[in-house]
Amino acid sequence: MFTDMHNHFVYGVDDGCSDQTAMLKLLRALHDDGISAIISTSHITPGQRHFPMDDYQAHFREAQELIQRENLGMRIYTGHEILYTDATARYLREGKALTLAQSEYA
Repeated sequence: MFTDMHNHFVYGVDDGCSDQTAMLKLLRALHDDGISAIISTSHITPGQRHFPMDDYQAHFREAQELIQRENLGMRIYTGHEILYTDATARYLREGKALTLAQSEYA
């Protein structure tokens, strides 16, 4: 089993999946390739571009539900691929930018 530590499966928040159908297709393909855990790394540019955190969280929950409904047996974790800016440290402290799988690493 493998962990994918860089993935844009959460739809509608960056240049990754465009909708729920594309997200499910990607999750199925990852499962078929033997991926057992995935860290979402949607792009964020702290202080320079709005990131739709509410959409991200809602679509992440949808992914969890799809995985359960489709019996894919995968674990998914939140995170961001962060374009470093002067605001990055503050965003991380305030929880506006997410670390990898809720770890201390970004």
